[in-house]
Amino acid sequence: MGWWSVGDIRRSDVTAWIARLAESGKRPGTTRQIHRVLSLILDVAVDDGLIGQNPAMRVRLPWQVSGEPRFLSPEEVAAVVAAAGKEGTALTVLALTGIRFGELAALMVGRVDLERRRPK
Repeated sequence: MGWWSVGDIRRSDVTAWIARLAESGKRPGTTRQIHRVLSLILDVAVDDGLIGQNPAMRVRLPWQVSGEPRFLSPEEVAAVVAAAGKEGTALTVLALTGIRFGELAALMVGRVDLERRRPK
């Protein structure tokens, strides 16, 4: 966009800028994140009374298409675990159970029954 006074930015300017970003080959997720930063800046300008409303609001953004999730093969998991060294056990638990990292961090050794494969 270059150097613009906040009060000079119009919704049509933001729309055109977003279109140029998309045409330049930026991925939809990147374009959406750039728009988010601009919108947050303009929200502060609204809060400070510099502009009456945020011109980045309700601007159409490119769709972000998410692909199918990719899961590691057993061989890939084994390679990651081997590369992790002493942290390999934690990665093995994460990979084989599907729990999230926060759940792993909350686990306490004395509260896991390894023989029965469940919490005590």
